[in-house]
Amino acid sequence: MLGLSMNHSIDFEKILCYPVIPIPMSLYHLDGTICKTEKSAIVAVFEKQHQQGDTPVIFDVVLVDGFFLLHTLRDDPATFGNISKKIMSCLTATKAPRVDIIFDQYISPSIKDYERNLRNEENSIDFNINGPMQIRKTYFNKELKNIKFKQTLVIFLIEHWRYPEMVPFIVQTVIILNYDFCYSYKLESNNIVQTINDNLYCENHEEADT
Repeated sequence: MLGLSMNHSIDFEKILCYPVIPIPMSLYHLDGTICKTEKSAIVAVFEKQHQQGDTPVIFDVVLVDGFFLLHTLRDDPATFGNISKKIMSCLTATKAPRVDIIFDQYISPSIKDYERNLRNEENSIDFNINGPMQIRKTYFNKELKNIKFKQTLVIFLIEHWRYPEMVPFIVQTVIILNYDFCYSYKLESNNIVQTINDNLYCENHEEADT
């Protein structure tokens, strides 16, 4: 910088108003790790600005974070078919006429790769689900650290939710599952009809949390 100032007019005061490092300190710590904040921080700000009334009793639409729901499941059934039914039961228990369950996609390379490494999430262990009677592995929550397992499970749900055995579980709820496409499930003449809703399709919707 000093050498450049010998031949060029440089305003050092203006230059020093900006970061003179490759990455702004607002994004990274000195050791190179990303600056992070709790996901709930913005919610806390909103709660301070708005008085929260009584919890609604009736819902028109319910939005569900699909992968978060998987992590909250307890007493997981032994087979993938029964896991699928349990997830559907969780969705319809809201009594809402429509429930949207959103599964984010894992895209690489991505800014999220660093965070996934911190979580020790695996991306290289293949997993296959051959049908609803397949027995899950003993530690279901441990398998959720395997990205390919989660992707395979979502693909299984997409197919399994149109099976006739799901009729008693879907009842009169319209289920919208958003993943690679936006899949809609509803009961018509005691049959589950699966359609793709292009209006709600969000291409390459990447995992957004931190």
